[in-house]
Amino acid sequence: MTRSSNTISRMVVCLACAIALASCSGRALVPKSGPDGELSTGQDTSRTQGDAERNMGDLETRALLGDPLAQTDLGYAYDKGIGVVSDGEAALYWYTKAAEQGSATANFNLGTLYLGGRHVAQDYARAAKYFELAAARDHATAQLELGRMHLHGVLGGVDLDRAIDYFEASAKLGNASAAGNLGDMYLRGIGFAQDREKGKEMLLDAAERGAAIAQFRVSQMYFNGDLVAKDIAESNRWLALAADNGYPPAENALAWALLDKDRSRRGLQLAHHWAEKAAAASIVDAMYLMGVIYESEGFPDRDPQKALEWFLRAAEAGDVAAQYWVSTYFLQGKAGKADLVEGLAWASLALEAGSDSAARVIQHYSPRLNATERRTLSDRIEALRLRLAASR
Repeated sequence: MTRSSNTISRMVVCLACAIALASCSGRALVPKSGPDGELSTGQDTSRTQGDAERNMGDLETRALLGDPLAQTDLGYAYDKGIGVVSDGEAALYWYTKAAEQGSATANFNLGTLYLGGRHVAQDYARAAKYFELAAARDHATAQLELGRMHLHGVLGGVDLDRAIDYFEASAKLGNASAAGNLGDMYLRGIGFAQDREKGKEMLLDAAERGAAIAQFRVSQMYFNGDLVAKDIAESNRWLALAADNGYPPAENALAWALLDKDRSRRGLQLAHHWAEKAAAASIVDAMYLMGVIYESEGFPDRDPQKALEWFLRAAEAGDVAAQYWVSTYFLQGKAGKADLVEGLAWASLALEAGSDSAARVIQHYSPRLNATERRTLSDRIEALRLRLAASR
């Protein structure tokens, strides 16, 4: 069994509430299909930040003398701008020097640069190469990332056997996130014969040990009353922990939950805080939510132009509700001069994806087009189709 790919009808759960906002845009919110959300772009920070902040001069001296630990620390300092101005070229240089001496952490950090496209062009194959060098030296987080990459199919296709091998190796070294991934796979019957009880126990254990993915799945279990007694307060507790641990799907779900619970100025600000984090991790649903927040009357930083920008980002990623909202912005001139052609082009894309709201918009506005605009509209629809196809 392989993980299903993301589609326009993307699957996202808001764990603490039924999203009342969905009804105004025809938006459907259901659970994500993947067992592990987005690929990580984090780093191993276990021994770098403190050294870099305490004594840059000493760190540079030891690095120049060939100390691989100091070289790794100095690379991290330049990578993150700790004690020095951030410098991607210097970060790459010092990580590479340490990696050449066999530093597992330096190899891992190089992998994260290529995985996330930070300071370098994104390159999954090169990321995997560095992760493999680190994994061979029992770097548990590198093994975790390799498991995720094979699970998500970014190295030429989904390979569940290799994903499981890496997750199991990482879990044996005590990595709670790897154990959480395995638990989720047992729960869903992905790569294993489905064993929901075993999956539940593994997820609960990994959640207690701080694994964000497990905390998110446990939150879902308590919200749905799946294998545990339904308990919304407990669901919210685990959701907040997962979001606080930086898990983007949890940040997105928490943002929606906060918005549904409290549309006041403060509620919108809190929802914005979490939605912005999730959107930065390319969660399309969060991009849409950012548009909703900037559209909201009660938001102190309300800005129709920013709302349109966020709706456009989500629309270009294939979000149907966002495509509908973009059409209304152009048709009604909410963020500038009205543009019938652009508005109807976006409405046409939303209609092709099944939006009833878009059908009503087209019926209302299309009679206003003149002959020239009608010809232009056909070309614009085709151009948008090609743009969306290229971005997938």
